[in-house]
Amino acid sequence: MQPTRNERYSFTHFAINYLSPRTSEAFEERLKENGFLQRSFGQQVFFSFLLREFDYIKRSTPNLKGRSGYINTNFELAGAEILALNEIANVVTGRQDVWRLGDGTEFSQYVKGEVDLRYIQQLGESQGFSARMNLGIALPFGNTTDVPYVKQFFVGGANSMRAWAPRGLGPGGFQDPLAADPANNFRLFQTGDVKLELNAEYRFPIFLWFNGALFVDAGNIWTLKDDAERPDARFSLIGKDKRPFYKEMAVAGGFGLRVDLSYFIFRFDVGMKLRYNTPILDIPNPVERDWWNDFKGINSRDFGFNFGLGMPF
Repeated sequence: MQPTRNERYSFTHFAINYLSPRTSEAFEERLKENGFLQRSFGQQVFFSFLLREFDYIKRSTPNLKGRSGYINTNFELAGAEILALNEIANVVTGRQDVWRLGDGTEFSQYVKGEVDLRYIQQLGESQGFSARMNLGIALPFGNTTDVPYVKQFFVGGANSMRAWAPRGLGPGGFQDPLAADPANNFRLFQTGDVKLELNAEYRFPIFLWFNGALFVDAGNIWTLKDDAERPDARFSLIGKDKRPFYKEMAVAGGFGLRVDLSYFIFRFDVGMKLRYNTPILDIPNPVERDWWNDFKGINSRDFGFNFGLGMPF
């Protein structure tokens, strides 16, 4: 529905999705070795009868000072009705059954919310400043112990932390040894239940259809509980038993080139890793500078190269 020109919202009530991934023998061996993947990956049914998804978008028109805003909120729920019926049936029968669809196919039960806030400031006719804050959280409930893998958050890539590849950062202070190997493009373990991302860009013209941007990205993802396979991944607010979340915020900066063809904008961004989500060296009692790139022996792994269509935010 669209109550006003700049406002839109939508409801999805009834929805059934069936996930049945096809995996190789080598991947099946990884599943056996990793509890995180076993719990979140596999055949699953996402069932909703009363509410699956709510999405709300609002844009404000620029005021006399050239300021405008944007908000997008998304809420997703699956499995609540199945869980309620399952609990009622158990009360009536006096049993403790967990409903499944066939052998090994679980009814996933999770709730997920995400908010995307943007601020735009025009600086004259052809220059501008844009900022974004993106927050997300996903929670399992009922008989589901972990949020399904395909519903977890990740950062990195052309519209996120541009110095990192998709699923190339986090969660928390975790460093995936497989992803750190330049000869291996295998990234499976860098997803999480919580996401916080901050982005800012200064945009300016260069020549004809060519525009430029200087940008800064900061963010990470976290899990909501301890994970034996991914140490230091859990979100901590004040850091009593692990580092607080702000200590694990990664930072990147870079330059973007855009080709504006009116109907299409082609984008090429180069991001450089400035601050890592964990100290560069494994030393006791690190200080703040130990998180920052010292640019010694700088190489291609310090950069992220991204092509995109349209603006990143």
